[in-house]
This record gives sequence, C-alpha cells and structure tokens, in this order.
Amino acid sequence: MPCNVYVGRPFFLILTLLKAEVASGSRKYMCLGITSPGNPLWHLSSKAAYLLHGIYYPVRLTSYNCLDTNFKGFDENLNFEIGASTDDQTTWVLIERWLNRCLQGHPTCDDQHEANFIPSRLLELQTDRFDKMFRLVERQHVQPGERYITLSHRWGSTPSNPDLILLEDTFRKLKEYQPLSVLPKTFKHAFTIIERLKVRYIWIDRLCILQDPPQDWQSESATMGQIYKNAFLGISALGSSNDADGCFFSRDSAQVAPSVVNIRVDNWSDPKAFRFRSEKGWAWKVTFDGEPLPKRGWTLQERLLCPRVLHFGRKQVFWECRECTCCEIQPNNVYEYDGYRNDKNNDNGDSLDKSSLSSPAAQHNHLWKQLLDAPKVRYIGDPRDQIYVDWCAIAMVFTACQLTVPSDKLVAISGLAKDVRRRLKDLGYDEDNYLAGLWRQNLPGCLTWKVLEPGRRPPSYRAPSWSWASVDGAVQLCYPGTHSVQKKAAQSFALVISAKCIPCGEDETGQVASGSVTLKGPLASATLIPSVMTLPEETAMSVLSLETPGVEGQKPTVKYPRARCEVIFDVKSEMCAEIYCLPIEARHMFRNFWELFGLALIQTKRDTYSRVGYVEMLHESEMAAKNSFSDFPKHTCVLE
Repeated sequence: MPCNVYVGRPFFLILTLLKAEVASGSRKYMCLGITSPGNPLWHLSSKAAYLLHGIYYPVRLTSYNCLDTNFKGFDENLNFEIGASTDDQTTWVLIERWLNRCLQGHPTCDDQHEANFIPSRLLELQTDRFDKMFRLVERQHVQPGERYITLSHRWGSTPSNPDLILLEDTFRKLKEYQPLSVLPKTFKHAFTIIERLKVRYIWIDRLCILQDPPQDWQSESATMGQIYKNAFLGISALGSSNDADGCFFSRDSAQVAPSVVNIRVDNWSDPKAFRFRSEKGWAWKVTFDGEPLPKRGWTLQERLLCPRVLHFGRKQVFWECRECTCCEIQPNNVYEYDGYRNDKNNDNGDSLDKSSLSSPAAQHNHLWKQLLDAPKVRYIGDPRDQIYVDWCAIAMVFTACQLTVPSDKLVAISGLAKDVRRRLKDLGYDEDNYLAGLWRQNLPGCLTWKVLEPGRRPPSYRAPSWSWASVDGAVQLCYPGTHSVQKKAAQSFALVISAKCIPCGEDETGQVASGSVTLKGPLASATLIPSVMTLPEETAMSVLSLETPGVEGQKPTVKYPRARCEVIFDVKSEMCAEIYCLPIEARHMFRNFWELFGLALIQTKRDTYSRVGYVEMLHESEMAAKNSFSDFPKHTCVLE
C-alpha cells in the first residue's frame, strides 16, 4: 500500500510498506524503505517506523546493506531461541556453553591468575541445610586457591536493608549463618548464580569491606585490582539500578530475537535477506551502555580486570572474556557472524577489517578485554603504545561515568593503573611514572585533553589542574602512537623539565595530595572574545590577539592569528577574557591542514600557572603551524 510522503524538498517519494513475517514469528506492518522513480530502495535504520493504529513515527534514513539469500552461514551465528526470562533454562544452557568454552579453550583468560590469592573476606554459601544460608568468612578460614565470584552492582540511593552493610557494629552478626531470604533481591540472585555455577564463595563490596573505619576502606581499595583479577568470574547486575531490582528479568522473546526479513526489492529480482542495524556486531555498544550499571565509575575496572564477566541485562545476557565477546542473539561472538563483512562502515565511517578484530594478536595484545565496542579500540601492533592507547580509551569511558563520592575519581581506576604499571615493567619500562591519570612517557602531548561538555570542579582538591581527574565530566584524551597523534608528523613546542605527584597515602596510584609538571616553551598572553560558534551552554572563546608577556623596558610583540584559534574552557565559571597560551604540539590532521594544540593557563604566582582550558588553532600548512609561535620567547612554567 504505497503512499506519497513529502520530505522537505519539492518532489515526492513513494513510501513502500509491506507486511513481513520476522524470524521471531511476530507480524507487524513495518516501513522498510523509501523509493523514488529511477532511484534504488533506501532502507531504514534501526529506528524503523512501525505503523500501529495509523500512527506514523519519525524515522532516519540510511543506505542499507543487504545479504544475498543464503541464510545458512548467516543463521549459524544468530540465535533465534530466546527464553522468556534471563533466568530460564534456555539462557542457562547458553551460559554454561560460554563458560565451558572459555575454561577449555581460552588459555589467556587465566594467565594472570595468582594461584593462592584470597580476599580478606568472602561470603560463603551453605546449601546442605533445609534453608540456604550465607555468612561472612575471613581469609584464614578459606582454602588457598578456592574459587570465588565477584558482584558488580549499583548501591542505589539507600540500601533496602541497612543492617546488611559491613560495619563494626554488624561484623559479628554477619559472621553467623543467615538465610538468603534476608538479602535484597540483587544479592539473592547473585547467590543463585554462584550456586548454578557450583562456586561456594562470593565477594560483594558492601558486605566484605568495613564501611565505617577509613583505614579498612583504604587498605581494601588498594587491593581491589587483585580481588577482581583473581576472581573465577564476575557477575554484573547490568540492568539493576539498586539492590532491589535483581539480576533476572522477564522479557518479550519476540522483541529480543533477531529480525530477518526476506524482501523482493523490485518485481524482477529474487528476494534478499535484510537485517536491522541493532543486530550488527558493532552496534551493541548502544544497547549495553543504555543499561544502568555502565554509568557507575567503579564498575569499569571491575569489568575489565575480571577474567570473565556475565552481564545480566534487562533484555539480554552478555558474556565477556579476554578472547570472546557474546550476547544471546549472537552467541558465538558478536564480531564473528557471516554478514559482518557486509557492515562496511562503522560509526566513524572507517573501514573495518573483521579478521584483524578477531585475530589472536589483536585480542591478546589489548590490555584487558576488547569490550563490546571493540572496533572503537584501536589495535596498533607496538605493545608499549598499545598499552597507552588502551589506557586512553578506558580513561575516556571512565570520565563519562558517575561517582557517588567525588574523591574516589583516581581510586576507582587505581587497580587498572597498577596493572598498566606491571605490564610496562614486564616490557622493561620501569621509568614510566603514573601521574594522576596520565603517564610520564606521554608528556607533554597527553596534557592536551579536552572536556567534551562544560565540566565541574570538585568541592575539594583531587588532582592538579593539568590532570583530567581535576574535572568532573566526559573528557577526550589523545591517543599516542595512532593516526590521530602521529609521532613522525608532530611538531613539539614544549619540553618537559620535570613531573611529579605526591600521593595522599601509600597507594601511589590512588588519591594525590599535590602534583606539578614543569615545562619550557613559548608563552603568549591571549586576549579573548566571544566565539561566533558559542551557544549559551558552551565554553568556547576565540583568540583575538597574542602578545609576549609584559617585560619591563621591552615593547611587546603582538600577533593577530590568521588561523581559527579557539579556547575551550574546562569549567564555565572559569571563563575569562585574558589567559596565557602555552603551545604543546602541532599535528597533521588531513590534506595540508595542521592543528596546533595547547594549554590555556592563568598565573597563580611567579612562573606558576594553573590550567583553565585547552587551545586549538587550525593552520592551512605545516610551515604555518610550526612558525605560529616563533616570535614568542620560551619560558619555564610550573603547572600545578
């Protein structure tokens, strides 16, 4: 039943509607594409318009890939048997298959395991009584090498049972057997999972770390990386917003199962098989990241350090280990199904090489796991650079997460930082010091991070201003050693004289008391004006002029940038009309264009500065970029 649709231009397109039976068995009227005379069929993306009761839904158009009609290879890697719950037998058969395949065929998933490591405390499951029971046990009462499982979850605003928190007052009671029925739903489900997997012990932060004395929290948080790295498996309560939501959810199987339709594009062609964007391998990032748990900052290192993780979402169960990433509708590997080759473009328009993503070299050289959005994590070959690339990718994800306690910013990724340091040491690089979220080897380039949205300063000191940890908000970091920061095609303006951080306690990768970086490079005083591109909520200003800092008895040099020159402030409240500009690097971007990146500073005392933003200047040639600060004398600047 075609009809005419006006799309904002002075011609009409024919909206093609057809009734298709999707592979899950349900029937709906779907808008599958739009055609016009003499033009091919344009197929809709994942937000296809359903015609329900005559209501039209807004759609987005994209040119759509189709698969030739031979479902054999395609169907082998798609699972159409989806149960009515994430806890039903169909799901558990799949979970057991994933686990057995990992245990029997993935040697790298256990290559970092410390054979006899046991956390300070664990929760023990007792099943040989009429009522299933649990209790808190200390390390000395657990056999060395005993398997244990961890739980990643969101606490919620208030615990459903305030007595089920490990405090000095509740310690004795929790060491006594109690029925599982007293536990909140999420914890109860976690015990159900460990029983199904035939594991006796589980580690849950709320019940295994004393929450009131700060000494215990500091001690346990410093070993958090070891706890997760040595776990047999991690349970992720992916779809749960608090301890009352649970891990298991009912669902409509027809809405979860893959949708594949057989369509005749015109009257003369054979039918072709079409699938929807949400079932492409690289698209699971949207589904996964839309769940509540990934928004919590602490869970990122928990997810990465665990050798294998089971994520219980509201619609699907996901599996991650160091060699495989799966979900229920793509149970073999979300990047290894026939037709991934037809997904020619990823989100950035880059060509994806399926073989490079799934190759053993690519899988095993990444720091921890490929993650569900693996195509966005570059594999570049050099093991040292790969470590830094993975660190930057993870840090960017982390900065977009939420932390209940702002001072936990560096503590929440301390375990990952320790693991990076250990790996660098294994490669023979002992001198790569960790500096409040950055690495000494990547200075000064890694100082040019950018806040993607107006950031917020924490209420109390957390990190030096040159560290991304000094700001709350999503941050973009430079990738060292990749096409976005080409080593051979970069012009450095600043020399690193020294860099150091003083930790608050014994944990060198945790909270910091102070830190400084001393740089030597050209310094200019910049006068700013409102940017023509600035919206009310943005923090960009344009550079009107650059001049040498005032020196008594000398006439200042003044330059008016011919290139586009913008300052993006880290925090809106710190926007001002005058700053100091310290260029860091110029990098080749595309064609003949080069972009210069620098720091926007304010002076706090003589030769000492604090970062307030980021400077970018676009030039039309390499020579223009390299000479842009040639008239400005070099200064030694201490950044705090």
